[in-house]
Amino acid sequence: MESNIISADVILTPINDIKSEVKVYFNIPVFPNSLITNKISFAIFFNDQKLFKLDKNYPIFIQTDAEIHDLDWLNSLFETDLKFNGIFKIHIRSQKFKNNYWNTQGIIEGKQISIIQIEEGIRLINGNLLANINNEKLTIESFHFPTVLKFIPSNSKVREWVDKKLDIQNGYAKIAGSFYLNTGKGEFKIFMNQFPIIQRPDRYIISSGKIITSLSNLTDIKIDGQLIANTGLVNIEYVPQILDDDVIQTGNSIAIKKTSISALKKIKLKFDTGYYFRLTGLGLDTGLIGSITFNLKEENKALISSGVLHTTSDGTIEAYGQRLKLRHGQLFFQGSLNNPHLDIEALRVGEQIEAGIHIQKTAQRPKISLISYPNVNDLEKLSWLILGRESDDIADKALLISIGNALLNGKLQLFKQLGLSDIRARKGDIGGNWSGYYQIKRQQAFLARIILIM
Repeated sequence: MESNIISADVILTPINDIKSEVKVYFNIPVFPNSLITNKISFAIFFNDQKLFKLDKNYPIFIQTDAEIHDLDWLNSLFETDLKFNGIFKIHIRSQKFKNNYWNTQGIIEGKQISIIQIEEGIRLINGNLLANINNEKLTIESFHFPTVLKFIPSNSKVREWVDKKLDIQNGYAKIAGSFYLNTGKGEFKIFMNQFPIIQRPDRYIISSGKIITSLSNLTDIKIDGQLIANTGLVNIEYVPQILDDDVIQTGNSIAIKKTSISALKKIKLKFDTGYYFRLTGLGLDTGLIGSITFNLKEENKALISSGVLHTTSDGTIEAYGQRLKLRHGQLFFQGSLNNPHLDIEALRVGEQIEAGIHIQKTAQRPKISLISYPNVNDLEKLSWLILGRESDDIADKALLISIGNALLNGKLQLFKQLGLSDIRARKGDIGGNWSGYYQIKRQQAFLARIILIM
């Protein structure tokens, strides 16, 4: 397989005075360390004009054997950083009989297959493929990838769950199914058991479940399935704010451009977070329990999400310079995935008055109000929330009013309102004045300070 030269041999074997069998052998070194070997046999004869003609009554035999060790040519077809690799052996035999009936049989084997896209956290490694061809039918007996963890997030709970709750050695993803080459009909089933579908620092999901992809033809594809997260983590601080080029925001739904995947007619996919899923970032750290179902409407290609996610009892959020405990939290999805309705309460606990915030309405247009148990006026709520005590003089109240007006005017985005990592109040050195400052955390670690002198 080292030669880059195409070689061919032709052998003529007489059958009778006017007819001969022709066998053609030729090798094609298509890629480095890859070779396609072909064998073709047929019969020719001299006609009355002394010209060679194909004998249509004689069987035609075609055999192709390929060994492919380099898939760089395939990688060049994609504009993304998606990379394929692997070693493949292909053996196909096709024969035409007198009645013009073709019989084709073949087998495709692959090993050490990898499909990697680091930017998106896709790392399918050490895969094996076994498929066969029976005339027009392509059957994938098994396309198997073992669970290989190339990365584990630094979050302590996720690391503990991976170490103690999962049986990684028996994890896998497997595809099996069949496809008719002449009609485009087929069905493929994807089975997953404790398999990492995404491995990134900010998005990490190990999942189990089944997905069925049905094809009526190449322009009619339907997906139905259910996945449950064995463990997972999403850091909302790094989730892209801008939609992909293939989707369009339309009111309460996300529409997929027809030019991208117009063949996709239906999606019904349920994702269950399980009991070991974590949501972090922008001061938030909580578990999530619940499920979301994704449905694709055929008429306008609108991807609709529905479901409810609940925060766990150990959840916390940093707001107003304090680490608040999530008393309860619910995210209701009914339309767009990136704009759920919110019902979240977070409190500064352990004080005589437990004060906090109540977040309502939607993620894109949240309404944030102050709450306390027992109930007190808003100024005292803010005092117990920030100072951990009741306000005791005019300076206290002036500072709290300034902070309250800045943070509760409804003009700031949710991540800005809740991303305040530090608010402090302290006595000034001159004339007993008060001073204070905010620290505002942003996505790229930018820290801005506003100094208030009263």
